[in-house]
Amino acid sequence: MLDEWAVYIRRKYGNKPLSSSTYLSEAEPFLEQYASQPCKPGFDWGCW
Repeated sequence: MLDEWAVYIRRKYGNKPLSSSTYLSEAEPFLEQYASQPCKPGFDWGCW
């Protein structure tokens, strides 16, 4: 999940430095998007 988070942030903001408040404000939309994805093979420990 951390890899996906890094890709999400990089795609949206590029390489510029971000404040902690930016990271926090992006967390909810990312987690909603991540939760709506189907489970990946080999990583089903978090799937319900």
